[in-house]
Amino acid sequence: MPDIEFIATKEQEMIRSSARALYDSGYCLVGEWVKRIPSFTMQNWSVWERTAGFMEWWIEVFPEHNGVTLSDLKALEFEAGRALLQALHEGDMSATKIVLQMVKSAKDAQQIGDKSMDEWFDPPTVSNGWEIECN
Repeated sequence: MPDIEFIATKEQEMIRSSARALYDSGYCLVGEWVKRIPSFTMQNWSVWERTAGFMEWWIEVFPEHNGVTLSDLKALEFEAGRALLQALHEGDMSATKIVLQMVKSAKDAQQIGDKSMDEWFDPPTVSNGWEIECN
């Protein structure tokens, strides 16, 4: 729920609905929407996005734009690791070089007392800079 009550115009509601349909069709940028929605201009967007409460209202139908969560990062890390392991299994020399560099970096960090890898793998109850702390 937005902190500031924003009341959209009928035009804004229509454009947001059209933009969502375009987004689902692979057109994800405002500039692409402007080209495809006749009544929509970059001037409209520029004014609207600076209006208090507009962006909170806009992203109600664009949850993808809410940002990256800790769960997203962990899933990305898992998928990257899985892809790297698959590439190693297939004999990809680039993957081998990446793994060797990772091992070297981890050893170097350990030697200088760098705890960043330990902090990355700390349980979620410990703030590691990626979580929003609520009071």
